Amino acid sequence: MALFHEEFPLGNFTFTIRNAEPADAERMIAHINQVDMESVFLAREPGEFSMSVEDEQKFLTAARDSEYKLFLVAQVQDEIIASCAVFIDSRKRFRHKAGLAIAVQKAYWSMGIGRKMMNTVITWCRGKGLVKIELTVDTENQRALSLYTSLGFEIEGTLRKSMRLADGTTRNTYSMGLLLEE
Repeated sequence: MALFHEEFPLGNFTFTIRNAEPADAERMIAHINQVDMESVFLAREPGEFSMSVEDEQKFLTAARDSEYKLFLVAQVQDEIIASCAVFIDSRKRFRHKAGLAIAVQKAYWSMGIGRKMMNTVITWCRGKGLVKIELTVDTENQRALSLYTSLGFEIEGTLRKSMRLADGTTRNTYSMGLLLEE
């Protein structure tokens, strides 16, 4: 398990990036519910996240204790305002790569918090000797696409009609990858 705890000044406040801990369960659920209401670009509809505090504690404990996962949060004072995780598949054929997920609350978009979190997990993945990081992103999420491409991720394919929103419309997603070694 890698331990991270770094503070960063940002304008008139400081934010901290650190490992998610089981004690964060209630604040993580609040964070997830907040970001789900703020954007159509995430994997869930608002209110669809249904993990109990106890289940979230177990999930965060497993992530913290695993050599195959890194789950980070960003916080301002006592509020979790962003989360970023990478998960390595434990199957031998796929152990060379990780999947990445990130969510930043709207009030903190375009402040560099997501970039700092992603740079941290990219460095962790390189340190693990991984070859690739993968993610999916809504094709209309220009803000995320700009961040990902600036970090070296490339579009590897389009998944057509891969999401259906509550209003019945469908969305396409890009499969993106970052090769950590050539």
